[in-house]
Amino acid sequence: MSDPVWGELRVRCIEAQYDEEYLAGPPRTYCKLLLLETFKWRRRQHKTACEGLQPRWNDEFLFEDVCANSKLTIDVWNAADDPEEFLGKATIPLAEVVPARGGAPKAQVAPWFELMPGRVRLELRWTPYVDTERTLLDTPVMLTADDGGAPPPSPLPTGAPAPPPKPVASPAITRVQATSAVGTAAAMGSPGSPMETRMEEPVMPVRPGTAKPTPAKAPEVAPPRKTPQKSPQKSPRTVARGQLKAQEQAYEDDDFEDDFEDDEELFIEYTDRGGSGKENQDAYFVHRFDEKNAVLGVFDGHGPDHGKVAAWAAARAVKAFLIEHFKELATDPEGTMTRCFEQAHNSVFQAISSQPGVRVHQGLLVIDVDEEDWPLGYDAADGGTTASVAALLDGRTLVYAASGDSCSVLGVPSGKGNGHAVTDLVPEHSPTNMHDWVTYLQGTGVHCVFDHEAMFDNQPHNLLPIFTPTPNGGWEIAQSTMDKTKELGVGLKTARGDLAAVIMTPESGKFSQMMLGVTRSVGDFYHQTYGVTWRPEVVVKDLYAECMANDHSDGAVLIVASDGVWDHWTFDGCMEELLLPDAGPPGQPLTTAKRARAFFEKTRDMGEEAFGEGADNLTGVVVILPRPPPPPPTAPTKAGVTRDEFGA
Repeated sequence: MSDPVWGELRVRCIEAQYDEEYLAGPPRTYCKLLLLETFKWRRRQHKTACEGLQPRWNDEFLFEDVCANSKLTIDVWNAADDPEEFLGKATIPLAEVVPARGGAPKAQVAPWFELMPGRVRLELRWTPYVDTERTLLDTPVMLTADDGGAPPPSPLPTGAPAPPPKPVASPAITRVQATSAVGTAAAMGSPGSPMETRMEEPVMPVRPGTAKPTPAKAPEVAPPRKTPQKSPQKSPRTVARGQLKAQEQAYEDDDFEDDFEDDEELFIEYTDRGGSGKENQDAYFVHRFDEKNAVLGVFDGHGPDHGKVAAWAAARAVKAFLIEHFKELATDPEGTMTRCFEQAHNSVFQAISSQPGVRVHQGLLVIDVDEEDWPLGYDAADGGTTASVAALLDGRTLVYAASGDSCSVLGVPSGKGNGHAVTDLVPEHSPTNMHDWVTYLQGTGVHCVFDHEAMFDNQPHNLLPIFTPTPNGGWEIAQSTMDKTKELGVGLKTARGDLAAVIMTPESGKFSQMMLGVTRSVGDFYHQTYGVTWRPEVVVKDLYAECMANDHSDGAVLIVASDGVWDHWTFDGCMEELLLPDAGPPGQPLTTAKRARAFFEKTRDMGEEAFGEGADNLTGVVVILPRPPPPPPTAPTKAGVTRDEFGA
């Protein structure tokens, strides 16, 4: 195997364009750039955030001594919200675009990258080193296709033109950053000198007639972890190999050094559109009232026309409802979450009905189509979303509600180091969910069938129903059916062995046959006439009891994620990846922010390897939950039963 190419990477963040309907208010945005290398993560970010729906930063960032095996990510954040809102990510594996020595680029990436509520425009230039003394080639290689500054292919946000961007100080950059240990000799100083640090301080305004305030004292900087120093006489390849070896020895279970991340962070968020041919139809939110009370949600939209609209409408509605009714969760978790999901369902109806070409006909949402495609001249409008919503009450109680197949898992490491207790909080509401078939779907005329290539030929003969009636009046998934799935080549849906299955409206229905992969959904209004329901399943967990039940564990880790994550992991495998090996005993950290982000990046790579440009959107939130103190003693109460689950 040939040695990797080394060089200098310049990234120019030019501008962004946002869709106004997906933002709660005027945005103030900036970019964070991460260079993910085997031996270190390096960060750059804007010094200012720009206001408006069409901000222009035009800032250039330099990364030196870059190995072409690295990966570049660009995260866009909205500083107008508190806490700041993550708007999306662009990911560029350099190995796919950086040319071999003396060659042309392997490929050119598009200059525009899709975000959740819009798009961002980037320019990448690569200058390879031509010798071991870090001599640069005279002419850099452009890695982004030259579009001449043309607008993106999708339409711009409607409404009045955005005002010129106004630079605003970003609170996110008022923190100490360590200069990269693989930086230039000038940045490092002489070999053996301490690592240089820099602090970007906010400008402190002075009101007329008042004394000038004392500048804020910079926080103390912990001494950097010891890493091999770079000598100007050594080639970058030699230095990198030496650093990698030293890192592996110094940080046994820590593949990445990450000086800038706050490993005390308790909520770690991630979203990515997946394959380059995909629209990111995921949405999510995190709202923290204080360190012990918070709400969050992940929404996986589906439907080619209105999936994104549905996910964003549901996310906004759920967030607003839970902020207003948060206290009610303590006394009526099932009822509060049910009302919340109903509000989200109604909001999705309103959002889709306002889209071009969509109207309400006899109580259903329909969209105008060519009569050659459908004799009525209109068809059922698509659009729905899963909803996975969690609430943390006083750091002690976890309330979780879900509709759809976006799973959430609670992992509790053993307090004695004897493994992890892993709980799938709510089973997937997929077509193989027998409870939902019996309760909501059977008898409505809808088909719950395994998905295979010949299913549309010679209906209904070639349909393979999932459930078979039993002599005693019940239902089962018969062994003969499972044998038939192998014969017909029914594929696997997830790494956990789930078979591909769908809910299909009948061919005799008023509208064209529509398929859906879930038994519960917020939206999907045509399927709701056949028994699909928006109603959530709700569970309540006492976090102190969960920790004590597993050898007095020191805490738990929650992950709420879309199926773009869960398609690739077993639940146990996910927690093995997230939790630190020594997690559980008192005083041991459960996981870190960088470990959680590395998990999501690994998942993204797995999706790309398996599905290429068709890789699904993936979104997730990891929450670190320290064990709460013991509950205070209570007076004796009348005998009764405490239920842990609701909404079954």
